[in-house]
Amino acid sequence: MELNSEHDFLQCLDADYKSMLKGADWLLSDFDAPRWTIALESKELIDVDWRVSLENGLLTSEENQELLEGLKYYLILSVDESGDGLPAASTMYRRNFLNAMTIIDYLLLNSKSLELCTAGLAGLTKSNLTALLHQYGSHPHSSESIYHYSSVAENFMLNISAITPAWAIANIFSEFPSIKDVQEDYFRERRLNIDPGLIPTIRAALFYHGYYSGSFRKGYHINGKRISEELYPNTIAGTRVKPRLQWLSFFPHEKIHHREFDGVPVRYSGDGIISEMHYNTFRATLYRLGALHSLELPAPPLAAFADIQNFTVPVSSDKRFRSVPSSIILGHFKNCVEFHFKYGRMIIDGFCKLAAYCKANRTTMHRLSDKQLQKIIGQELVKIGVKKLGLACIRLTTKHSKPLKEEYYTKLRGNEGLIELLQIYIGCVQFVLGTLMARRYNELTELPLLQCLDRTKEWLVINLEKTSKGLYRARDTQARPIDPLPVSMIRLLIRLQRLLKRFGFTEDYKRLFSSPSTTGCKGLINASVVTWNHNLDIMADYFQTPLDKHGRRYYIRQHQLRRFFALMFFHIYGHRGINAIRWMLGHQDIEQIYRYIRANVDGASLQGALSQFVLEDMANGRLESYQDLADLLKEQFGTRAYGLYDEEEADLYIQSKLAEGSISIEPVFFTDENGKQMKIIVRVFNKTP
Repeated sequence: MELNSEHDFLQCLDADYKSMLKGADWLLSDFDAPRWTIALESKELIDVDWRVSLENGLLTSEENQELLEGLKYYLILSVDESGDGLPAASTMYRRNFLNAMTIIDYLLLNSKSLELCTAGLAGLTKSNLTALLHQYGSHPHSSESIYHYSSVAENFMLNISAITPAWAIANIFSEFPSIKDVQEDYFRERRLNIDPGLIPTIRAALFYHGYYSGSFRKGYHINGKRISEELYPNTIAGTRVKPRLQWLSFFPHEKIHHREFDGVPVRYSGDGIISEMHYNTFRATLYRLGALHSLELPAPPLAAFADIQNFTVPVSSDKRFRSVPSSIILGHFKNCVEFHFKYGRMIIDGFCKLAAYCKANRTTMHRLSDKQLQKIIGQELVKIGVKKLGLACIRLTTKHSKPLKEEYYTKLRGNEGLIELLQIYIGCVQFVLGTLMARRYNELTELPLLQCLDRTKEWLVINLEKTSKGLYRARDTQARPIDPLPVSMIRLLIRLQRLLKRFGFTEDYKRLFSSPSTTGCKGLINASVVTWNHNLDIMADYFQTPLDKHGRRYYIRQHQLRRFFALMFFHIYGHRGINAIRWMLGHQDIEQIYRYIRANVDGASLQGALSQFVLEDMANGRLESYQDLADLLKEQFGTRAYGLYDEEEADLYIQSKLAEGSISIEPVFFTDENGKQMKIIVRVFNKTP
């Protein structure tokens, strides 16, 4: 949010403004309570404990009452009530709120140098505010820029290891030999300030003092929440600073194989620089501190806010999603559809037979031998290669040994693990639905099992992401037309959970895309972005999605499919040549379809689709509509041979030109003897003669 002058926030001055703020519908506690419970989103409650220690005592003590009151009101003011009900409102509420908590933490962490206890918020100067902005802009993540998490955690861990008895370290080395395994390449890549030779001792010391969570089978990882609680006791949001420190993880068994290859980056890199959007949003949240003047509470001088409006730091353009070649997505789509018709029902029924047997015989899947399992699931699955419950499962009937990476992926593609086949199938459903519906992944992962389709099975019922209305910012619910193909796939997933519940294997229905755990220890894990991406990744490895020129695999994400949804439209109607996939968008009026796409695909994805379409069109020799753009690319890359310059660089270059408005790419509709047609037109502005 940008305000036109430093006095804009005074427009909302009201006689009972303080009472209105105290009664914010998302504040579930009394305003004067020392600890708040907050519900910006109904799915998560946020605790804010104001009992923070300062140089002169607790923030909640009587001598700090004025400072505490100002910080509380500021946290409430950080949420912009003017956007209620508008798209992206709930996301903005949360982002502004978390930014405000980060700003308050900065003040608390630096209270002594800022003389916060004596001068209060009114003592903050322009230099103090710009120093905060400069520090925030020094790193893409506030965990490093504001909290200095890596360096603070490293010092903390060195101190822990120094006070740990040598005999305790030796005992843990003996019990967990793998704790001494250090991947030096990974370590050097992270540029840590710790001698690699000290890492085993640090791990053992932290393990001895209980800072790890995990298991012998899954591996052990540092408990970031507990670490953060001890590192930042005098903050209101520091305990949320818990990024996983991967170099501290160790695995008694071989590390679970998440991917066969490194992945092609999903976004263009920001080169370690904060994005323009994040910086501007944070600066706007800091600007709201001036609204305390409207409450007649101490606050920095108004002139300071006028100055910070124009204060900038080096920023990167908002990270755009990379394009995935159309041929790869279409090939992937074909594989998913074929897998569905060939194996879908077979896999679902086999897993349900296994669940029914286990429930009837009061046993668990882990206790079954491979021979028992093969007999239960039936010959159809055995014939396609199924030999065991899962490649990563722990077995109670035999000594468990996870296959090495190369062997693992050979067995995966040989259909040997039933759980992996089910994950692959769910990934296929995700991919097909994600391609055809162009929804955000949160809208899809949160689809309920029995209410996701209407009675006619022709509409998908969605809680729209980035919309909000009413109490707790409840999201809007709408229905979107859905093709019969994903409906048939969805109905198989519904069948899976209906049967599991009927057999007593599960007690309640979970979300539509809930998946079995890789290790087979639980029934179904509720769908989330983690399970969603895992299913897409294992599916990509199973189908052996092509690699890029650097040997990285295209592990596709939902936002890239949103771009492709629009890209299909341009390919289909731009050349009348891809009739095999025309059914994906139907035979409606092309302008009507384009309006639907514009309403359902965000602007960045739409621009990315146009950019990719033009590049692919030019690479195929269709240059008649793109001469001015061809000149621009030749000036930038020094060649008209489109196969010679880097396609990703060209795509990013075109998107940057679209963002700055120096070129435009848009469809033009016209009618000829064959009916309504479409042509993509590129316009270059301010072109040098």
